[in-house]
Amino acid sequence: MVVTDFSNPITIENMKTKEEKNRHHFTSFSASNAFLNDAVNKNALRKQEEQHEIDQKLLKKKMDIDVSLKRKHQKSLEALEMKKRLKVQSLERMRTLSQATKTEKSLRKDKKLVEKLKKERHEIQKHVDLVKVKKTDVDVANTTNRIVINTTAHEVTLSSDEDSDLEIDM
Repeated sequence: MVVTDFSNPITIENMKTKEEKNRHHFTSFSASNAFLNDAVNKNALRKQEEQHEIDQKLLKKKMDIDVSLKRKHQKSLEALEMKKRLKVQSLERMRTLSQATKTEKSLRKDKKLVEKLKKERHEIQKHVDLVKVKKTDVDVANTTNRIVINTTAHEVTLSSDEDSDLEIDM
């Protein structure tokens, strides 16, 4: 029977598990466990892929022998292909629907903006019309004032003409 020497550091290092050996690379115990689990998962995935390849080779050999199995396999492949196509088509429809919804929302916003601009334009037009009316009223008032001034001046001249007994034809 061999007695282990625990005073030797090499012996202690050899007795450590893989987890204990890699622990110094990580800041926490959970991180080192996650690393080990990931390594285990990678090995399991690799084994699963190898098994899948073996199964595929075996299925090909069986299909070469059995024609009905080959037809069955072809139908299943067609069904998978159809499923993938339908999934792609549904994704395309969803994208176009989403884009149409966004476009519709932006058109609604644009429509509201156009209505708002029309209202503002209408208000501005009203204001311009009022200014034009006021300006024409002022022009009419100025014209009437001129007429009144002219008539009063005319009357003055007429009255002065009447005193002088001169006739002025207009």
